[in-house]
Amino acid sequence: MNIQIMKVYNESFQNVRSHKLEWMRVAFGPVLIWAIGALILGMAYVSGGHSFQIDKAFMGAEVYTGATNQGSAFLAIAHGIYMITYFIAIISLYINGYRYALLQEGGDQWLTLQLNMRFVKFCLYSLLIGILGGIYIAIAAGIIIGAHALIANTGVNVILGILFFLFAFYLMFRIVLYPVLISIDQAEPIRTSWGLMKGNVLRFIGLSLLIMFTIFLIGIIGVVVLMVIGGIFSLVGPIFTGLIVILGLIFAVFMTLLAWAVNSKMMGLIYQELSAKK
Repeated sequence: MNIQIMKVYNESFQNVRSHKLEWMRVAFGPVLIWAIGALILGMAYVSGGHSFQIDKAFMGAEVYTGATNQGSAFLAIAHGIYMITYFIAIISLYINGYRYALLQEGGDQWLTLQLNMRFVKFCLYSLLIGILGGIYIAIAAGIIIGAHALIANTGVNVILGILFFLFAFYLMFRIVLYPVLISIDQAEPIRTSWGLMKGNVLRFIGLSLLIMFTIFLIGIIGVVVLMVIGGIFSLVGPIFTGLIVILGLIFAVFMTLLAWAVNSKMMGLIYQELSAKK
C-alpha cells in the first residue's frame, strides 16, 4: 500500500481546521510547561539587568552582558530550568499529538502531559538512534578517509560523501514512524516503521515538502499582514511598538503549533493507511 499524498494532505489540514479547539487542548499542557520555563528565564534576565535577545535566550544561548556573579548564577540556573521544561514540553507535545491524531485522546482535557513510560521510551529510543547515527557517521568518515588514503582523489571523496548522505536520509525516513508507534504503545517501533515505510520513502518526502510549502505560504501571508499592521501602528505612535512585538510572538507560536498539529495528523494518517494493509 502506497501513501495517498493528496488524500493525506487534504485530510490533515481539514482535521486541524475542523477541530481547532481540540488541538488547542492537546497542546495546552506542554505549552504551559514551556511558558513557565520561559517566564523564569525572562525574570532572570530582567532581575539581573542583562541585555536580552529573546530569540537567542529561548534557545539557551548565553547572550547576557554586564552581570554580577549572583545574577550570572541565577541566569545559569534559569537557563537550566528552561532547557528542562522545553525538553519535557517538546516530547509531551509529540506524544500528545500522535495520540490525539490516532486515538482522539486528550481533545477534551486542557492539561495532558506524558511524564510516564511513553516519555521514558521516547527518550531512550531517541538516544539509541542518536548513538547509531554517530556510529554511522564514524563508519562513513572512516571509509572516506580510507578511500582518500588509497586513491587520493577528491572526486571519489565527494561521491562517497554524497552516497553516504543520501543513504543516511533513506535510513532515517524508513524509521520515521517510530515516534508514532511509541506514542500509541506499539512494540518494536523501529522494526515496524521499517516494514511499513518500505516503498514509501519518496512519497513521504513529497508529502512532507507539500505540507511544508503550504505552511510556509501561510507564514508569509501572516508576516505581510503583521508588517501592514506594524506600518499603521507606527503612524499612530511609538507606544504601539510593544504591541507589534507581542503580536509577532503570538503569531510565531501559532505557526509552530499549526505545523505540529498538521504534521501529527499527517503521521497518524500515514500509519493508519500503511498498517491497515499489512
